[in-house]
Amino acid sequence: MNTNNAAVSHSKNSTAARRKPRQARAQKRHDQILDITAELLDSVGIDGITTISIAKELNISVGSLYHYYPNKVAILCALASRWLNEMTRTISAVDENIAEHSDIASYVKVYTHKIIAMYKRQRGILPLVQAMYAIPEVRQLDEQHDLLMLARLANAFKHFGCKANKTELERIARIYHETTYICSMAIVDQQGRKASRSEADLNQMLNALLANYF
Repeated sequence: MNTNNAAVSHSKNSTAARRKPRQARAQKRHDQILDITAELLDSVGIDGITTISIAKELNISVGSLYHYYPNKVAILCALASRWLNEMTRTISAVDENIAEHSDIASYVKVYTHKIIAMYKRQRGILPLVQAMYAIPEVRQLDEQHDLLMLARLANAFKHFGCKANKTELERIARIYHETTYICSMAIVDQQGRKASRSEADLNQMLNALLANYF
């Protein structure tokens, strides 16, 4: 294969940002691209988004957009990465204050509330999750992040006295994580008393799951 053609092919298929923002102005543009993409996900869904529509909303040329991201998949990967990083920060804040919780039920309540609040802040969360299943590159990011979340949950369970072995801890953590994820996605569109009751139901399910191991 011609090396020049190979380089072009790699560039077109890359899912990484073309340049890492080093100045405030560049970072602002990256954030704007991701914010607009999230808004478009909310309004037209993943299939309705193109680099042309993103550039149009930003009032820039497609060529200018390509200075930052080579294609739509790269933008979705960056948006997913930003959301997963926010989730990591959210759970890190809970874990840093783990000593404040007298028991696992207290931890579960705070964990659930923080996760749901974070989901509600994310524009275009439902179509973004669809992208995680539909686009291999985005799904890979999610799978890598899941491993981090499961390890954090397993450590929290051990902190509160769970006596299960490593394999069992990982199994329990995955069920806990998936249950929280699925229910949180349902609660995202709920408001007021309905959302509060659903959050309480989720806590009850999680506590029932963990009751056999503490």
